[in-house]
Order: sequence, then structure tokens, then C-alpha cells
Amino acid sequence: MFTGARCDLYDSMVAQGCSAAAIITAKSSVRIEQAEQINVRLAQAQVTPQQMSMSFLPGEERVLDMEVFAPVKGPLDLYILMDFSNSMSDDLDNLKRMGKSWSLSDDYTIGFGKFVDKVVEPQTDMRPTNCQNVIKLTNKEEFFNSELQKERISGNLDAPEGGFDAILQATVCGDQIGWRNHSTHLLVFSTESAFHYEADGANYTQDTRQDYPSVPTLVRLMGKHNIIPIFAVTNHSYTYYEKLHKYFPIAELGKLQEDSSNILTIMEKAFQSIRSKMSIRAMDQPRAFQTQFLSASGQVAEYGAFQVSPGQIGKFKVRMQAQKMVEEQHVCQMKADDKAGT
Repeated sequence: MFTGARCDLYDSMVAQGCSAAAIITAKSSVRIEQAEQINVRLAQAQVTPQQMSMSFLPGEERVLDMEVFAPVKGPLDLYILMDFSNSMSDDLDNLKRMGKSWSLSDDYTIGFGKFVDKVVEPQTDMRPTNCQNVIKLTNKEEFFNSELQKERISGNLDAPEGGFDAILQATVCGDQIGWRNHSTHLLVFSTESAFHYEADGANYTQDTRQDYPSVPTLVRLMGKHNIIPIFAVTNHSYTYYEKLHKYFPIAELGKLQEDSSNILTIMEKAFQSIRSKMSIRAMDQPRAFQTQFLSASGQVAEYGAFQVSPGQIGKFKVRMQAQKMVEEQHVCQMKADDKAGT
């Protein structure tokens, strides 16, 4: 009696003593559903092919050639999220004085949000809001500046700010913020303090309902929604964010002057750096698959990050492998959702 795995590659089953006549052979397949050529005149990021359907046998590996394009000047959404604790009063005043200085692209929108800390003592003494979307992303620069002039600093009682909460809300509340499809999404996070993170909420009365998000949660959700953080922080907290920004596939870090007078310079430098980078990720892949992204020469790209010259078509490869075993379970015995995905 054959005692080997009954769901395996043909050569493996023969090698384990199974009669060739008794083997029922399943076939893998690849079908290209959509493969429109890249249009370099179109000012938006593009990839080809756009859609494929594939089936794999356990243990099978396949490498696909892909092309990607980043425009020289594509649409940009810039959302500034600012710490509104008392210590940032000079920073807000400088932000207001910048006037019509925001244009980083021919097609851009700009928005503004503010945050302090949790609304339950002892974290804050402000009214019940820890994050507020003050100005939805807009291409009306005069409206943005006039609304910004109305803002006044609030106050908080502890040093670390509830910035992770604010970043998470700005990330997932796309309709309220106004993120556009096919644009580069930049979130400028401005503060002079460190941050609360998961389990810090245990210090106060509403921790079971208002705890802070974790770093992996932020990285995963910002990647899923294609939002790139720019951390503009003062010297007081620079070392904290120097460590934090390395967890993101693409992120920028700049050191603010004490009054934030150089925030525009930080954004310009960060934007130029980001334009030459691209991060490609496998989202929601089934447990039975492993995916790697490779350069055109076949080198593994860490975090799927590539250097792509704006206006040029870049090439990369995707290596996909169907696993035979996941932990101690053979893939043929797994649930359908663990073997299939989009």
C-alpha cells in the first residue's frame, strides 16, 4: 500500500513507490486576464500585466516578469497631521505664515488634521476629541489657508502624544480625508513629542475601549491604503522616530527646527526622495503561498522596495511558490480559503 503523500508532484510520488499507472495528474495553469501596455503619457503609476489567473501544484514555483511606471509629475495628496499640544504653538504660527507655498506638484490636494491625546484623564484636559479632520483634502489653496488661520492650540497633560490613533484614523477614513485614487498619498506627521503605542492605554480608566494601535498595525494598514508617512519631528523626539520609520517599507524622516520654520523644506526633500522609490507588496495572500519580489537581475528586494526613475519603465520579477506543508498540515487538507486568494 502506498503510504506517501497522495497530493504531490508526479516525480515525487513515483520516487516514493507509487505506480505511474495509478497516478491521476493535475495540471497547473496561467492565464493572463488583462495586460494593457503602460502609457507613459498618463500621469499616474501603472503596472503590467494588471490581472492574471493561476493555479499551482503543491511545491510548484513560478517566476513572472512585470513592468512598472512612475510618472515624472503625478497627482499628489498631502495631508498634514499636527500635534496640537501647548508646546507646538510657535509651530502652528509658522505653518499659518507659509501662505501659498505648498505646491509640490501640478496636480495636488492639501488637507490638515490635528491631534493631542486620549480624551480621558490623566492623558488630556481638552474637550472630547483626540483627532480632528480640520480641512479635507482640497485643491483650493486660498480656502485651505483661510481655514488654517482659524485654528488655535489646545493642551494636554502628559508628554507622549496620541499620534498613532490620529495616523490610523487618517489612514482608514479615506472618504472623510479625501484620498484620491491614482495619486501619491503623503501623510506629514508633525510633533515634538514621543508617542503612545499598544498597551500604554492600560494606565487610565478606559483602556479596554481606547487603547493605542501597535506599530505592526500601522505599517500594515498604511501599506494597504498606499499611504506614505513623513515624520517631521523636533530634536526632542528624533531618536524615537528614527527607529520607528525604519519599520515602514517607504517612509521619510526630517528634523524640525524648534518653531517648524523648515517644515516645507522637509516636505520637499522627502517628496523628491519618495518619487524615486517604489514598494510592491503581496496583499492578503493565502497561507499556502510564499511570494518574493526580485529585481530584473534576480536579486531579492527587501520589503519589495525598488529604485525607479520617474518617467521611466522599470522591470521586476515576482517569485511565487505553492507550499506542500503549512506548519504540520499538508496543503491538500487545508481549507479552501487558505489555498486560494486574489
